[in-house]
This record gives sequence, C-alpha cells and structure tokens, in this order.
Amino acid sequence: MSLVKAISDLGLRQAGIRIASTQNLLPDEELPQMGDAPVGMVTAGTYSVAAKRPANAVFLAAWNRQ
Repeated sequence: MSLVKAISDLGLRQAGIRIASTQNLLPDEELPQMGDAPVGMVTAGTYSVAAKRPANAVFLAAWNRQ
C-alpha cells in the first residue's frame, strides 16, 4: 500500500504516466482502504477472489472451511 500511496503522491496520474503492474500491487482485500490512489493503475494476474463463477464459489467455500 505504501508504493501505491507514493505513486499517488508523486502525481504520476496527473502527469499522464500510467502504471502497469502485476496484481499483487493492488490486493483485492486492501483496495477498500486505498481510496482513489489506485485509480488509473492497470494490473493483471491470474486470479481474483471477486470472480463471479461457480468454480470460484466452490473454491472459496473450500478455502474458507480450512
């Protein structure tokens, strides 16, 4: 979260500089606490807990039982 805040504080978005990163820069569980700082950042990865698919629901249920 510190890196996201630093990127925001530097004004990179306002300067037209876009940030691209792996998905771990913006973890799903931390996004609500980040405010507008990550707006405009682009991340990519292979998994999201927010996915609305039956297979993901089954996986999350099994994960949460542990």
